[in-house]
Amino acid sequence: MAIGLNEFLAGMEAFLGHPFDVPQRQAISHGSGPLWIIAGPGTGKTEVLVDRCLKLVCVDDVSPLAILVTTFTDKAAVSLQDRLYDYLAPLRSQFSPRLDHVDLADLRVGTLHSLCNEIMQTCRHVPYQNVRLLDEIEQSLFIRNTRATDMRKHSNLWSFFSYLVARRDPAVSYGPNLWQVTRAAKLLFNRIVEDRLDLPQMHAAGGVWADLVHEYQEYVQALRNQHRCDFAHLQAHFLDFLQTPRGQQFLNGDGTIHNPGVTHVLVDEYQDTNPIQEEIYLSLADQPPHNVTVVGDDDQALYRFRGGTVECMVSFGARCRQRWPGVNVRTVPLVDNHRSHPAIVTWCNEFVSSFAAMRQPGARAPGKQPLNAASAVSGAYPPVGWISAQRVADLAGEFVRTIQGLRDNGIIADYSQCVLLMHSAKETPRFAGPYVAALNAAGIRVYNPRSKAYVDREEVATAMGALLEIIDPGQAVAQTIRIPGVPRLAGSWSHAFGSAAQAHARLGTYVRASQTAISRLPPNARITPAMPTILYRILSFEPFVTWQQDPNRDARLSKLTRLFEAYCSLVGRPLYSDRQTAGSVRQSWLRTFYYLLMGYLDSTGIDDDEIEEAICPAGRVAIMTIHQAKGLQFPFVFVGAVGISASPGDVHQLEDAVAQFRRTPPTNPSTAADRAQQDLVRMFYVAYARAEHALILLATRSQLAPPGRVACGGQGLGWFNQRVQRL
Repeated sequence: MAIGLNEFLAGMEAFLGHPFDVPQRQAISHGSGPLWIIAGPGTGKTEVLVDRCLKLVCVDDVSPLAILVTTFTDKAAVSLQDRLYDYLAPLRSQFSPRLDHVDLADLRVGTLHSLCNEIMQTCRHVPYQNVRLLDEIEQSLFIRNTRATDMRKHSNLWSFFSYLVARRDPAVSYGPNLWQVTRAAKLLFNRIVEDRLDLPQMHAAGGVWADLVHEYQEYVQALRNQHRCDFAHLQAHFLDFLQTPRGQQFLNGDGTIHNPGVTHVLVDEYQDTNPIQEEIYLSLADQPPHNVTVVGDDDQALYRFRGGTVECMVSFGARCRQRWPGVNVRTVPLVDNHRSHPAIVTWCNEFVSSFAAMRQPGARAPGKQPLNAASAVSGAYPPVGWISAQRVADLAGEFVRTIQGLRDNGIIADYSQCVLLMHSAKETPRFAGPYVAALNAAGIRVYNPRSKAYVDREEVATAMGALLEIIDPGQAVAQTIRIPGVPRLAGSWSHAFGSAAQAHARLGTYVRASQTAISRLPPNARITPAMPTILYRILSFEPFVTWQQDPNRDARLSKLTRLFEAYCSLVGRPLYSDRQTAGSVRQSWLRTFYYLLMGYLDSTGIDDDEIEEAICPAGRVAIMTIHQAKGLQFPFVFVGAVGISASPGDVHQLEDAVAQFRRTPPTNPSTAADRAQQDLVRMFYVAYARAEHALILLATRSQLAPPGRVACGGQGLGWFNQRVQRL
């Protein structure tokens, strides 16, 4: 038993406290067949996705087991599930007993990776049994440990793909180093899978392409031999699974209520989908009437560097009609912006349409409509402005004085209502460094989890310093490592430990006792069956016990233990004394530790884990990357580091190189330079669209002066000055 559509819509509007606009109502009410929702910023796309999902179970009486909903991140999946339960509760109360049978626990909601993993494990897909799924860090460590040394010898390969291994360290004069090879190999291997490249065609092309196929096949064999799987191959496994008898039974069901098959697929953030994900979604919806709903905004595609391609969103209608001839693809544009001041909406519309590159075929969805201002935000103040100064340090000071004025005048109640968005949140002079320094000088706390400063955090540095003092006293081996950053990092950690040991005697006593115990061991003796145990014991002493009461510090230490567990899963958990020299940790193990784990930390860096419960802790100013802020909104948005010009990066060049081998040819005919500009336009568009009450750009005079600065629009500084008020 279900409820009527009008009952459902009225019940939801009563609960939400506002009516749906016409396009929202159309999207939620859609019957069967492909649905293409093009949802601009602030138009309520998540609301529509949640309500459409509830409409399926409450009105159409679709079994939750038959619905698959994918999100871009785990955090978004949790948020969506929370909304589903929150919204269903009042409906069940109002329409009991007709909705008492609805059980959302059977609904499959998650990232595509998590759902692929869960489904194949549940269905016992044999090629995917008993494997360890590698995250991005583990994949890098795996490639570095198993393939990088051999791949580095392919000088022709790296001459051809020189843009993937451009030297960043002037001290290195001999070709790419192993971590550069690792990064490039990871990009190439993932691209082969995610772009669904034709391996026989690549091999037939000969030369470097045949070499690349050989190295890829060696990598795949190494994964099999060690029972590992990366995220890209997880999707390939799932696509293969769908063609098996068990996969077909999963798709089509067996006629029972316990296995109704998959009848509806709903996809969030479709603009960041890649070709293999597109193939998965269309395969899931191959049975008529092809009930696949995709939601996204081509103007907010940000993840080309991770393999995402906006063409999947732009060409969704054409792809469906090509795959299912005669199918009717319903397109619903959500254009009523319920978030921002009308002047901000106008600025966003004019900004994105001011670039010739954004008017090229394939850059935007066909017939893309501008946003309509539909929020209650109003005011006669300048909603879009810019603050200028001669130097970045002066600009940072003006930023701090501005947010202080907002709080002192009662315009904001808390600093967390302001956000500073940057292309990169690294605390370096080029990016967030001057702003962090100015905020600290003013006594204003900062929340910046993506600063890449994880390894420098006090609790992480102290724990690692204590560990190094146990396994490598005096850094005897660390100082011989030829990665320049490793001895430097080890030295800073040792200093952090020394300071902590002076204040906390028991920690120092434990470290010295451990050194003594190891020094008394004969050659080739087992020190511990599980190397992470040493770290766990370190964390049982002060100051770590106190630090673990702080959620931020505790999260960092928890991340450190996970990192060690992942590392030991690759190299083994036991720790032994050296085979020849008594009283010291095995030298080969130490060198692997320094080159592999610490080499990764030095070459790549990692971020803090973000707080799940809040966007930004109260009392702090958030500094975020623009990618991090996607999907969020703030009353006052400041955008810094705007002096960026568009130029093709390694990913754009790689796209051009491999396009000839794609099974589904790319639909965007633009050049790498055009795609680079389109990506930068989308990035700033996302940043600008986060603002509710005011959008303020921070720029030195030199940053906006040169032509081609994307941040000030496609028509130059004169056009910008006419539309943005200087504050």
